[in-house]
Amino acid sequence: MQVSSLRTKLFGTLVVAALPLILVLLAACGGGDPTATPVSPGAADSSQTGTATETAAPTAEAGTMAPTAEAGLSGDVAIAGSSTVFPISEAMAEEFSKANSGVRVNVASTGTGAGFRAICAGETQVSNASRPVKQSEIDTCAENGIELIEIPVAFDALSVVVNPDNDWAGCLTVGDLKTIFGPEADGVINNWSQVNSDYPDVRMRLYGPSTASGTFDYFTEAIMDEGGAHRGDMDLATEDDPLIAQGVNGTQGGIGYFGLAYLAQYSDLVTAVAIENPATGECVAPSTESVEAGSYQPLARPIFIYVNSGLLDERPELESFVEYYLTEATKLVPEVGYVALPQAAYTWSQGRVDARTTGSVFKDVAPGTPLGEVLGRLGTSTAPAATPEPQETEVELSGDVAIAGSSTVFPISEAMAEEFSKANSGVRVNVASTGTGAGFRAICAGETQVSNASRPVKQSEIDTCAENGIELVEIPVAFDALSVVVNPDNDWAGCLTVGDLKTIFGPEADGVINNWSQVKAGFPDVRMRLYGPSTASGTFDYFTEAIMDEGGAHRGDMDLATEDDPLIAQGVNGTQGGIGYFGLAYLAQYSDLVSAVAVENPATGECVAPSTESVEAGSYQPLARPIFIYVNSGLLDERPELEAFVEFYLAEATTLVPEVGYVALPQAAYTWSQGRVDARTTGSVFKDVAPGTPLGEVLGRLQ
Repeated sequence: MQVSSLRTKLFGTLVVAALPLILVLLAACGGGDPTATPVSPGAADSSQTGTATETAAPTAEAGTMAPTAEAGLSGDVAIAGSSTVFPISEAMAEEFSKANSGVRVNVASTGTGAGFRAICAGETQVSNASRPVKQSEIDTCAENGIELIEIPVAFDALSVVVNPDNDWAGCLTVGDLKTIFGPEADGVINNWSQVNSDYPDVRMRLYGPSTASGTFDYFTEAIMDEGGAHRGDMDLATEDDPLIAQGVNGTQGGIGYFGLAYLAQYSDLVTAVAIENPATGECVAPSTESVEAGSYQPLARPIFIYVNSGLLDERPELESFVEYYLTEATKLVPEVGYVALPQAAYTWSQGRVDARTTGSVFKDVAPGTPLGEVLGRLGTSTAPAATPEPQETEVELSGDVAIAGSSTVFPISEAMAEEFSKANSGVRVNVASTGTGAGFRAICAGETQVSNASRPVKQSEIDTCAENGIELVEIPVAFDALSVVVNPDNDWAGCLTVGDLKTIFGPEADGVINNWSQVKAGFPDVRMRLYGPSTASGTFDYFTEAIMDEGGAHRGDMDLATEDDPLIAQGVNGTQGGIGYFGLAYLAQYSDLVSAVAVENPATGECVAPSTESVEAGSYQPLARPIFIYVNSGLLDERPELEAFVEFYLAEATTLVPEVGYVALPQAAYTWSQGRVDARTTGSVFKDVAPGTPLGEVLGRLQ
């Protein structure tokens, strides 16, 4: 499906000679009822609609998909709701009907609120939504015996746009947007010079969605901190996004907002405004890249479809369409201008559809929530179809599984080994803590079958394995907060900056920085003692890259460098000036021996202590990181005890990872990994992830 064909469908009815005059009159009259949705010229009603059977044959560029027809499918699927989600669902409808000519899928753009009213009344089977369902809407559906399956389909950057001749408002703050669109602006703020004294004396014209829109709801919550708080004197408030683009284009003072796909479609009519990220102070434009990087805040958001669960068994054409939607999302979502979710998210949703799991896990997600945390909601699903069941062997397993590597990952793998062996007494799983580098050397030499790793595999290690005919399946198993710790009697170093850590542990400190008073004025004259991992450790590698921006750059005169993390804790505890670093699980285990140091987040200036909560929130940077196991792919077919152990590891991760003190990944991530194991997919998708990368972007690697 080409974006250009979608643009033609949406916009074709609007390009008529009378439209500019209509818009000028609307602007001059103040827009009338701000909640009204105008009738598009040539349209029968105010909705954008798409019927799959009306679409022309695909072009060569669009022919990337080869949908398979299901014999005997017939009927209708009715979809209504968000204009933001409309382009995705319309594209899905067109492509699905090419392979299923007996099914007609009708898509209407009516606004998120109207979409929920329609599905709750039984008028539609699918609802497009640019915000999560509200509890009141769930209750209304329930009164009519209807339950909804919630399916996140994409990430969107709600985009503020201005006239191309506007050369002054290149970046607006949340405060500026509140000034422009807040309820206090009604009848008062009508000129750009009122927003900023440096802005020109130009009449402001305002265009945006109606109050029935999920985009309206999200914008008001994100900008005004109150849903529905918005000025009422808009020049035009409509569910017809092309009209918003035309309105903004029609006058130099025009400003409006809509979804990212419409920004791409109407880039010749409007210009995007960068928004100042409240956490970093950086001006960030809406784009696929800024959404993926997590820097476009607070207007990045997930968007959804909701499905009437009770009709899935009765209507095979509906179930087939939803399955197609989830299968093709990674292809079609980017084509229409939005950001696709990780494949694991669509797998998670398919599990909910298969299990008929209803209700909402997103309805209390606040606007501006980091997308990594949003994806973390996928770990709360109880859908059994999306979760591998713990291994229950019909034939008794026997043999040995050898694991070596990272001391950070050791507690997880050790716990897995203990629990697995309880159900499989004939299998002995040996776990050794040797350091990440040594673990890779062992698995590449054929000495072990699984390698624990506190950093991604390096290309040189992949090459060494390949020389021995060994390929590795990469499996992220948890998030860790690499934790800096001091002696409990240290009452001065409650928060250290990246610069402080560089001063303490950097190569220039070797033989020079030996006293706390040398680190920062005000610190006492106390001899510093340093404890940490050896150079074979993935924690050493990660720490040096994150703090020194250079792997291996570290002072060489440590008091103790070891793979034995309990010894690091004991060393720090043994002297008032002690300082060291290791994984979050060891911080929990030895909290009576050491104290955690907060690290100043370079982006926000906030002092953040290592914890499960700060990792999940994405605020503990740059020392939050994913940790892994790697499996010798070639042995999975030969060694059933190995495959059973890996399957058990992934099935039990959400339970055991938190128990040993780390942060579990979303369930979808473990499902994604199980798929790679089943398919024997080797290689690394994480080896070029830079330290300090936002965890939302890290999860985005699960494609």
